[in-house]
Amino acid sequence: MKPKRKCMFLCIASGLMFALGIVRGIGGFIDLMDDKYFIAAINTHELLIVAAVLVSIFLTAAIFITSIGVFEQSKKYTISAIALVILFAIYNLVNGYLILGKFVDDSNLINIAASIIIISFLMLGNNTLKKT
Repeated sequence: MKPKRKCMFLCIASGLMFALGIVRGIGGFIDLMDDKYFIAAINTHELLIVAAVLVSIFLTAAIFITSIGVFEQSKKYTISAIALVILFAIYNLVNGYLILGKFVDDSNLINIAASIIIISFLMLGNNTLKKT
């Protein structure tokens, strides 16, 4: 397969992972914590919210670092990126259930769709790395 096509799948996946980290990882919590009605409506313990924010920051940082490795076209980063994207989607489902009381809502469906698209590009890029 041509090197240009090999880079295309992994570069798209890397960019989408970076966007997922910014938009869903950091932006979601900034948007929610800025809403005073949301904070008043939460029925969970404050420690759970702090733990959720810390895990979100950790996952976002890990996705940023892994997206750079995917852009460099490293096989080990491609495999770990798939695991991180799956972990990020699972985290958002659990987070939505624990904090908001909804297991699946619109934002979780967006996360799942983005995860499927990213994993598809990562798998295509990983297959092209194996062929070269």
